[in-house]
Amino acid sequence: MTAKPRTAARAIALLLCATALGATGCGRSVPEGAVAKVGDTVISKQRFDHWLAIAARSTGTVGQRPVVPDPPTYRRCIAAKRAASEPRAKGAKPPSDAELKRLCREQYEQLRDDVMRFLVQGEWLRAEARRSGIRVSRAEIERTFDEQLRQAFPGKNGNARYQQFLRRTGMTKRDILERIELSLLQQRIQQRVQDRAAAIDESDIVSYYERNKQQFSQPERRDVELVLTDTRAQALRARREIERGRSFAEVARRYSTDDVSKQQGGRLTGVTRGSQERALDNAIFKARRNQLVGPLRTALGFYVFRVKRISPARTEPLNATVRATIRSQLESDQQQKALTLFIQEFSERSRAETVCAERFVVSECDNGPPLAGRPRGRTPASGGNPNPSGAAAQPQPSQAAGLQGLGGLGQTPGTP
Repeated sequence: MTAKPRTAARAIALLLCATALGATGCGRSVPEGAVAKVGDTVISKQRFDHWLAIAARSTGTVGQRPVVPDPPTYRRCIAAKRAASEPRAKGAKPPSDAELKRLCREQYEQLRDDVMRFLVQGEWLRAEARRSGIRVSRAEIERTFDEQLRQAFPGKNGNARYQQFLRRTGMTKRDILERIELSLLQQRIQQRVQDRAAAIDESDIVSYYERNKQQFSQPERRDVELVLTDTRAQALRARREIERGRSFAEVARRYSTDDVSKQQGGRLTGVTRGSQERALDNAIFKARRNQLVGPLRTALGFYVFRVKRISPARTEPLNATVRATIRSQLESDQQQKALTLFIQEFSERSRAETVCAERFVVSECDNGPPLAGRPRGRTPASGGNPNPSGAAAQPQPSQAAGLQGLGGLGQTPGTP
């Protein structure tokens, strides 16, 4: 007789769970005192508040005590902004509490989203490292820290400046070690993906060479001696002097109005088809070597010229140097393709394992909005700034969401 009540109680519990959690599903709710859950890892509100304070310091004005925006009233933030506001012209109205509260709310929302992305994407990296069997030892993290310490704060007073950095940013050594750990994991994961990219064989190289021969071709080039004059009469005089044996350099210095060739003794080297004005270009590439041509009328004046050297067009053969160049290009392309595909799969899988508390939802959360222009369920991670702050990260080719270089020592959290 006790089985039915137990069954009924279980059914009611499941119904209540489904009603409360909706799309997030039973067992995926964020525990009390937390802002998010990635897989089985809980991101606590305490940890969020710690990084929020660091982020607020990075966006504060130098010389002013940083104030962390304090929702929902923003009382401290409003007071700080009012105290820091610049004196206004006589008769001008000071900003209202409503205006200052709006500014505080916008600041908080930006900091909140950046911090959430930093924390969530950090857990994504750790989870991926566990799946892949990638480890970073404590000794390696400490060694990297020591190297960065020497680089960022060299000299006898380096430790004093390092302590100033900690006070200014609100960071601890533990925070820096965490960022270094994530940076090393990111590097290992990316390297692993690139190392598994498809290998390049000889047929790939030959195929690329045949499809892209123009990349290995050099057009016909001609070295030309010339004189440019304003009038036909001047061009004729210049030609007669050349015919009598005077050098182009002498004649150019005397008659030419083309300063560039004049300074080079009347010579233009490596002229390719299409590089000169149309009339001169056609004449140069029709002329025989050492044939004196002109006066030739153009839009710039009258030319007298002579082609001194012709370098025929040629295609570089598929030699060892060309093969190495092509192999390097193809390997780079394959690695980038593999990384792009991995990031898409990694981001979708990681997002599906991430649920955020109601007031801390960002696009990395499965219960959050999809990224603009991308349907839900096929959304790569946002690429938000991994160093929590209001400043945007500088995009780099190898940095994609969840696989971003996470700065270590010597950077305040807002610097890319």
